[in-house]
Amino acid sequence: YYQHFPGADVWGPMHWRHAVSADLIHWADQGIVLAPDHNGYIFSGSAVVDVDNTSGLGDGDEPPVIAAFTHHHEPGPGRPTSTQSQSLAYSLDGGWAWRKYDGNPVIVSDRVDFRDPKVIDMAGTGWSARWLMVLAAGDRIELLRSDDLIRWVEAGAFVPDRYYGFDLFECPDLLRFCDRWFMLFSADIKADEPRPFGMNGTYAVPGRFVTAGFEAQGPAQCLDVGPDFYAAQTYHGYRGSDGEYLMQGWMNNWVYAGTHPSAGTRGLLSAPRLIGPDADDRLRQRLPWAHRPTERFDSGDEPLVMSSTPSTAFDVVLEGQFTLTIDAAPARPEADSALTVKANGSGMRLTRSVPSMPTLSRAFSMERAYDQPVRLLVDHGSIEVLTDDGLSVMTALVFPGPDWSLAVRGSGSIMIIS
Repeated sequence: YYQHFPGADVWGPMHWRHAVSADLIHWADQGIVLAPDHNGYIFSGSAVVDVDNTSGLGDGDEPPVIAAFTHHHEPGPGRPTSTQSQSLAYSLDGGWAWRKYDGNPVIVSDRVDFRDPKVIDMAGTGWSARWLMVLAAGDRIELLRSDDLIRWVEAGAFVPDRYYGFDLFECPDLLRFCDRWFMLFSADIKADEPRPFGMNGTYAVPGRFVTAGFEAQGPAQCLDVGPDFYAAQTYHGYRGSDGEYLMQGWMNNWVYAGTHPSAGTRGLLSAPRLIGPDADDRLRQRLPWAHRPTERFDSGDEPLVMSSTPSTAFDVVLEGQFTLTIDAAPARPEADSALTVKANGSGMRLTRSVPSMPTLSRAFSMERAYDQPVRLLVDHGSIEVLTDDGLSVMTALVFPGPDWSLAVRGSGSIMIIS
């Protein structure tokens, strides 16, 4: 389920739309499932399977699926600013058809930035209630507890150190790996503060529960050093073969979200990624499907060139030094945008050039271990780069137009996805 405005490719009255997949690569649209009502637009949230029917909303045949989401009211008569509250919807057929809870909203506030409820099942953790909600609340993340998903009580907060320079929190999440916990969140960075990671994005902080809520036990880790990975969330109940969560993010940046040139695709989602910790409490990511090469290559001086269409993607694994370029097809010389990824023995540099829109032209760098392969997923309008066994990740939008080509100098293999 994802936040969606069906009327245009810019921000508008938000709905929830539904898609399903059997392989996490190909997705089938199922249409709108939640639409705005008298309580407001349908903003971000989460969904859980209420296995024990703690909510009492089940019918006895199948556990209800409960969605918690933000109702957003725009300014209007008697309301000088927008307001946000939290509401519920439930499904009795496994998540296909939905009904809004009659008692909405279940959490009321007059605050403007009070949104994105993520509900976590705390069964077996020894926590004080069955359900925990983490909720973005301006410059902090609030914790709430409940035993029935309907009545919620405040349970403290997470207030990061000002060193991070974070300004506004969005889309929090909380991950558990045995006795280790990580708070995930996306954040804007104050323009007048030091920028430890260069720009806004999605971050993770290891921590523990304390009387006042949640306390950091280590530094923040930027989960993606590229320009276009934000508002990442994990799936309820899905764990990978090594216990990882499945995470997916919004590929965009608030600096240019409604103005970049990919009209019709201004709300792309990243590929799903499995995410889990190493022994040093650093989160690593990997794609959830195996790389099955269509062909292997060693390009030498002549690059491997492959043409694409909007229905084709490339899963590429490269070793050693390489250069990968995405550009408009030769038949479209008027397209003025391109993207290049270059890797040497110690680092990697992604350079995006869009002369007609300078805010999109920028270079991004990250370290890499020379003996580690680099995996690149090149889809229509995007590139996702993973290396150092998933510790270093970089995501960027690409704007070459509908027909484009991929050129690679280096050694590796390629898997064509269509």
